[in-house]
Amino acid sequence: MTFRPRDRSKPRKPQSPAQEAATERSFRIFRLRGLWSQCLLLTGERREAAQAAVDAELDAMGAEPEGERQAANRTRWERIDAAEAARADMEKDLPF
Repeated sequence: MTFRPRDRSKPRKPQSPAQEAATERSFRIFRLRGLWSQCLLLTGERREAAQAAVDAELDAMGAEPEGERQAANRTRWERIDAAEAARADMEKDLPF
């Protein structure tokens, strides 16, 4: 997927102040989640402190902290992996 610049010859529809605020909030959350991922380059206490600061900022904005999202995703993928392993175990006894 490539990012193409917006065609500036066509005027954008004006957004209401509420729409602009929601867009800014969403983009800020997006950037904070990226920053949380960049914190993985740090080590030890620095990583934990930086990720906790980003999670606190996300929580203050009313968004789900990235640490909780990552834990939920990890749990989901572990459940999917366990189901696939059970299915493969069941299928290995099939004659075809």
